[in-house]
Amino acid sequence: MHSITATLSLAAMLIWPLAASAATAPHTPNEWELREECSAAGSQVDMRDCLQQKVRESEKALKDAQATALRAIAGWDEDAKFTRATKEHLAAAGQAFARYRETECAFAASLGGGAIGAALNLRRFACTAALNQKRAQDLSRSVSGLPQR
Repeated sequence: MHSITATLSLAAMLIWPLAASAATAPHTPNEWELREECSAAGSQVDMRDCLQQKVRESEKALKDAQATALRAIAGWDEDAKFTRATKEHLAAAGQAFARYRETECAFAASLGGGAIGAALNLRRFACTAALNQKRAQDLSRSVSGLPQR
């Protein structure tokens, strides 16, 4: 009986931070929501400017999340060989994400078919901003529970 209670208590301690962070995590808008939000800006030029601003904001959020992740890994209460390997994996994951984002957003833009280039760019900007924001949120969640020294 004691073993079951201890196991359930341990499971609750491990799951609770994940459930709490998921419950309090802000909504990350997808590319369609971003395009809809920016379409309220007015003209196509205003929409482009709005989406470009969303890209800049998402780039900053991603850069900040990467820096936070590196600090969390550097302060992680773990052997140096594991922190070193984790930093290397983070760098590789960042490079893979950049390649994925480029390809995925080219695909999203191509779904505009024969639309003019400006309309295709709107799709690309919305995709880039959405993926950056999601990656930033995922990075933050990934390192939020690392025990620090």
